[in-house]
Amino acid sequence: MTDQPMTDQPTIRTQGPGAETTTLDAVVAALTADGRTLDVDRDLETFDVAPLVAGSEPVLGVVLTTGPAVVFYAVRSELVPAAARGAVAGWATRENTQLSTSALELDLERGMLSLRSGVRLPDVPVSLEVLRSLLRGALDEVESVSLRTGPAAEAVIASALEGAAAAETSEPSLEDAR
Repeated sequence: MTDQPMTDQPTIRTQGPGAETTTLDAVVAALTADGRTLDVDRDLETFDVAPLVAGSEPVLGVVLTTGPAVVFYAVRSELVPAAARGAVAGWATRENTQLSTSALELDLERGMLSLRSGVRLPDVPVSLEVLRSLLRGALDEVESVSLRTGPAAEAVIASALEGAAAAETSEPSLEDAR
């Protein structure tokens, strides 16, 4: 008989008592120890991280079932309107060239704009402090880049919508020519 958890969830080896635990439990322990407030959904193996900056949206954390990995997402609260998606896609592509450990993503079909950063957790036993540091790096990246790029995304969306509205009202027609 082993001390391994009875679950389909991915596990991570930690140092100390209870040397193997689910990745979700280890991540929750590490982020809570780092002073973060979480809303955990154990069935989906996801969690929301309460924002540090007032007025910001929570960051979604997802434990990947393919291995010990965690991905953080900052998702724009409203879908990007169809008329602005082309402009936002171009902006996101250019912005991504400036990012090193995160990426902006736009679902062109639905209009969901998000920023993601992930961390693959090591296959060797890690201390709570090491795990905290790995997670903090990815979470800090998502929060800081989201705060920096959010206003630019909103400006691109507004400009694209203004341009679309102007084009719609200024399109000449045969009726206007008569």
